[in-house]
Amino acid sequence: MSQKAISAFMSRYYLFTGDYDKSLAESNKALESGTVKLVDYNTLLPGRSVSYSNPAATLKYSELNDWNAAKYLYWGELYYSRYQYTGAQWYSPSSALVALYDQANDLRYKHLMIPNGGRRFSVVTPAAYRYTMFTDGSTLVSGPTRAEMLLNKAEVLARKGDVPNALSAVNTLRQKRMSTYSALTASNKDEAIKQVLAERRRELPFVMRWYDIRRFSVNDYAADDITVKEISTRSV
Repeated sequence: MSQKAISAFMSRYYLFTGDYDKSLAESNKALESGTVKLVDYNTLLPGRSVSYSNPAATLKYSELNDWNAAKYLYWGELYYSRYQYTGAQWYSPSSALVALYDQANDLRYKHLMIPNGGRRFSVVTPAAYRYTMFTDGSTLVSGPTRAEMLLNKAEVLARKGDVPNALSAVNTLRQKRMSTYSALTASNKDEAIKQVLAERRRELPFVMRWYDIRRFSVNDYAADDITVKEISTRSV
């Protein structure tokens, strides 16, 4: 494991424990890497398109959906190659999560959210969404990435009241995720925290969500508290 990967893991750990200064220092060390770069989602290609007549639906998948281990193990944003696997191949985003995306321009929505998508190219009714990244929805990135480091940095800076630099960090990520880029803005600390945490949820919706909910519940900032509701499907 490289020193940059260790710093990335430590940034995640210190963020979880609320040691924001150390998290920021470690994220900055990781971001010094010249080899780990953001993937520009504008470069991702369309994958297969599957149409159905009963019910009428067309499911569109990006090329990532068909990547096998020989490709996704070398995902360019990773400091350390680690993945979350589910044999169920079923990640169901909540309506609240779906509503966070700019559906016209956010390529995470276009490439990773599948309207009407069920398990293994099936259609679900009533209409729902399926979230899929690699190997037909079974595999998600869980190792630390450059995207996560930018979000860690942005969150710490926002919590410290450094609004301009917090927005600079989060918008560096956003530029690689939008077909038509629009910068996030904020006029004060609270708005900046809200914007950064919303972007974090868009970027890291399943692997990191429970981890985030837990730490939000014990910090000293009440505005980020999450109420967990029991529903019939796995949604985050």
